[in-house]
Amino acid sequence: VAMTTLAASGEIVTLNQDGRVTAVNASGGYRAFWPLAYQDYYVAINPACITSDPTTGRLWIGDQLWRQIFSCAPDGSDCQIELSFPLANTNRTDQQLQMHSPGGGIAFSPDGSFLAMSDNSTINSGGRLLIFHNQQIVVPNFAITSVSASGQQIQLAWASAGAATYNVQQ
Repeated sequence: VAMTTLAASGEIVTLNQDGRVTAVNASGGYRAFWPLAYQDYYVAINPACITSDPTTGRLWIGDQLWRQIFSCAPDGSDCQIELSFPLANTNRTDQQLQMHSPGGGIAFSPDGSFLAMSDNSTINSGGRLLIFHNQQIVVPNFAITSVSASGQQIQLAWASAGAATYNVQQ
């Protein structure tokens, strides 16, 4: 269903529908394993995408059925949940992740500073690109300097907030 590279070992890694991961090196040698998260044959799975973290070498695997992305060591051990997308509000299908193949995918930036993910949700007229990073987001302070009403309209003016862009919604 997906493939990625393991830079540290120089391997190409594939993810199969049954959850099996196969790593192949340039000489044609391979190794195959099921990540610990997929070793229980009685638990339903739907692996959808895979990538490797360039800073840690961990494999990140997205599962559509679980609506989770978990990571594991390059040998499939030490699995842990990294991102989870449970549908808590069934009236908000836009909050549901659709990372099934084909079309969904995940990849880290070359320096590992962020993870980009695409999904197949058509709720807003097409797929989405989601970007996750663990950097602190600092929203600059701004001040509304004046408010004036005219008929059914209100005009707001505010002091600059630097490079930040704000959308004002009713």
